Amino acid sequence: MASSVNQPTRAPVVDGREVVIRLFDALEQRNAEALSALLAEDVVQITAFSPEGGLEPFERYDGRTAVIEHFTYVFGMFDIIELERTALFVSDDGSTVFVEALGKNRLAGSGAFYHNRYVFKFVLQGNCVAEMIEYFNSVTFAQFAGEALG
Repeated sequence: MASSVNQPTRAPVVDGREVVIRLFDALEQRNAEALSALLAEDVVQITAFSPEGGLEPFERYDGRTAVIEHFTYVFGMFDIIELERTALFVSDDGSTVFVEALGKNRLAGSGAFYHNRYVFKFVLQGNCVAEMIEYFNSVTFAQFAGEALG
């Protein structure tokens, strides 16, 4: 019989994979309420690359309210949001998740499709996302949005 005396205690493992899959489901369903339930109150969302090619993040949203306002805008812009996960990697403790995805989104009204390739980094606190960093092909975005390239 194994003794529990002097056994190291480990923090409970967060199921980061499950949280992130539910977050992607909420995004694809364009469901702000479901998305909000997965975010920490002080969540930070960063879009790392800018079309201008600068080193500063393209966008940054601080707090659940700001992040939900941003995604509500995105949900209004696209009537279809599809993020095909091609790879998902979870840290040993489950608190950091990286996802590679192909975006296939349809612009509401015009029916034009916006395709891009993404890498997302999610850092969890408990069962909530505390940080989201989005990396995408900023040239593809700039061409779609009609913005000048750096």
